[in-house]
Amino acid sequence: MTVAFVGCSAGQSGIVTGTITVDGKPVDGLQVEFVPKNDGTATAIGFTTNGGQYELMYGRGKKLIPAGEYLVTVGVFRESGSQVDRDLKLGKNYTSLEETELKATVTGGNNPIDFALKTK
Repeated sequence: MTVAFVGCSAGQSGIVTGTITVDGKPVDGLQVEFVPKNDGTATAIGFTTNGGQYELMYGRGKKLIPAGEYLVTVGVFRESGSQVDRDLKLGKNYTSLEETELKATVTGGNNPIDFALKTK
């Protein structure tokens, strides 16, 4: 019901979930950021767990992400207890906002967005 309400408002929002694989294998402990192409919207962030799955959060724990075009970065989240292989090396084509080749479009409703990354 909330999604229907948001869909009727001036600006749509959607829930973004997905899986991130590296060299064909799901990886936990990655941080994924959706940075809006247009100013005025905050960055949405998620972390991979449970077989490379992520769900984005926006602002103070909101799951509804404003609709629009995003640049996406993915990096190793090196928190204590992370299960990520410490030697995992992702290129700047994934980790750098200025060089990322990852892009996404968020629309109203559910947005399953998977990324298949490769190490160098």
